[in-house]
Amino acid sequence: MLIVASVMCAAFFVLLDRKMVTKLERNSLLSFIQIGMLGAVTWGVYHFNMWWADLIWFTALTLFSSLLLLGRIHCVGSRLLIPVFASQIIGISTAASCLIWILSVSHSFFSSHFFVPVVALIASQVHSSLREGIQTYLSSLRRTLSHRQFLLSNGATHLESLIPSVRRALRASLLPFLRIITSPAVLIVPLFYGGMLLGGATPLLAACVLLLLYLASFVAIVVSQVTFLWLSDRLIFDKNDNLVV
Repeated sequence: MLIVASVMCAAFFVLLDRKMVTKLERNSLLSFIQIGMLGAVTWGVYHFNMWWADLIWFTALTLFSSLLLLGRIHCVGSRLLIPVFASQIIGISTAASCLIWILSVSHSFFSSHFFVPVVALIASQVHSSLREGIQTYLSSLRRTLSHRQFLLSNGATHLESLIPSVRRALRASLLPFLRIITSPAVLIVPLFYGGMLLGGATPLLAACVLLLLYLASFVAIVVSQVTFLWLSDRLIFDKNDNLVV
């Protein structure tokens, strides 16, 4: 029935907008391919259920996320790959380690059944938040170039001249997270909360894990953004404190 309903909806769009149907077909095919690859990789990690398989999966996921993030920020190329990659590794590891330790009291710390879903959920939050933060930070640096030069010429330190842009970047990095936690019944419940209920968890346990995931995501976002700002400073500015990206 679901397939028949999907075909009927596609036929409805054919009558209204053929271009939209073409775009829908292309995106659906890419989505199916990605889901298939993700399912195969996750099955492999679950099959081995070893710490080294988890770490390889985590490293590959973070590298792919970093490349995808930089691909959407066209003006920097691969110059900031190392800061972006390292900041995600540090932020996600910090938050996920705390959350997994709480969830795996009676299980192995590196159990794939805890590690993969927890890290994947936190990584998705960090990816969108870090992208917003980086774009806002670079845009702010370009807009406030003359203001920074004015502050530096009047005795301000390098860090003091960056404070307005840093503040904007941190504020922007939290916006995707705030949009989710302000609408949990619409965005989170059908995905994560509902998935836990289908998996056999009690409503109270699912709610507690959801709250812990909120806290872990917040920690990962802040740590990742601050780490990126620190690691990327020498790549964004030259020795004369001029912007080079």
